[in-house]
Amino acid sequence: MYIKSLMVHNFKSIDTVQIDFNPMTMIIGANATGKSNIINVFRFIEDIMTDGIENAIALQGGIQYIANANLSRGEPIEIQFTIDLKDEGWIRHIQRQKYALEVEEIVCRFVIHPNKRGMGYNIAYDYIKMIYDCNSYDSSASKDERYAPLGIEYSTEFERKNRNSSVKIIPNISNSEQVDDELKRCLHEDSAGRYFSFVASEDKSELMLYRLSLLLPPYFSENTFIRIFDLDPKELKKPSSMVSTKILDENGANLASILQTILRKKESSKKLTSLLKGFLPFVDNVSVEHNPDKSVSYKIKECYYNKSFYANFLSDGTVSILALILALYFEDHSNIIILEEPERNIHPKLLANLISSAEDVSKEKQVIITTHNPELLKYANCDDVRMVTRANCGNTSVTKPSDDLTIKTFLENDLGLEDLFVQGLLE
Repeated sequence: MYIKSLMVHNFKSIDTVQIDFNPMTMIIGANATGKSNIINVFRFIEDIMTDGIENAIALQGGIQYIANANLSRGEPIEIQFTIDLKDEGWIRHIQRQKYALEVEEIVCRFVIHPNKRGMGYNIAYDYIKMIYDCNSYDSSASKDERYAPLGIEYSTEFERKNRNSSVKIIPNISNSEQVDDELKRCLHEDSAGRYFSFVASEDKSELMLYRLSLLLPPYFSENTFIRIFDLDPKELKKPSSMVSTKILDENGANLASILQTILRKKESSKKLTSLLKGFLPFVDNVSVEHNPDKSVSYKIKECYYNKSFYANFLSDGTVSILALILALYFEDHSNIIILEEPERNIHPKLLANLISSAEDVSKEKQVIITTHNPELLKYANCDDVRMVTRANCGNTSVTKPSDDLTIKTFLENDLGLEDLFVQGLLE
């Protein structure tokens, strides 16, 4: 699962941008160009899914701090994104398990209209489109032969045109002339879609995105769909509560507690040590220790010494690498991992390992990295890079360097992406 495209209008420094993402994407730009504002869009989406639109706006500081200051007051805020689920195998059975719908893609779009005066807003438009592939299902067949593609694409659009209207369901069937009457009836009478429409229509002050999980398998979690990490070495070194959450905090403050869970299992403990040695060969092992105040600390033993050292005696680079490994490899239920400037505190020689690890993980989940460090570009695939710049008026724009023929010519003549970035030729 990954977000393959994002369109944003009137959000912080963004006037209008359209970004296409790969499973592994690097967002690069100078300081204050708007990289963090793009990540804030992801955070805004995540907050809507978990806490609802009102709380999501409050967490951004209020509607007046979301809208672009260059645009006229009351200009609509619009966000549209597409989620690719082709490799997830998320299947929903219908008609007494005779047919199966496999989720292929989700398109979400919403428009928020700030009031011209005051702090208020209203939902001006709300839209979700679910796209499925239709399969027949035979429970008596072998496991590999139970699902047979029918070559039929089915989609359901849910639309609310203003804050006072109910959610309208619009079903669409491709190749409808090839669809038998029984399947056609089942699709048009889809109970899950009708239930979603009913629930979403009940609360007209809320976006349908908040209820999206009703259309997805029960193992989908809004809390771990998008994980954003801006790791702070000072927080990484602190003891953490033994009862803290079981997912890594955005700044890594509960690192010790997460390590405790990982080290309890022999397999995950061995995996962690192996990955850590890939970056830092001198590390022998990681251990945790319970403190009298019911907190937990961690220690690392190096091959140079007979004793282990507590986190507060470790280098910023060591604890940052440890946290990055956890964020990439041990966030099992996450779908999208965003790392903000992960190269901080890490020696340039280890950046190749970092990008290689991110590319490895991106085969299973999406990894998005933000940076302004040209060193990281040395190891990036040009097609994965998105360049963020800021115009004289202050608006953020995003380009794809691999689409520029001039840049391709430079690369063919052995000029690296990092050289082009430093010289300002990627802008």
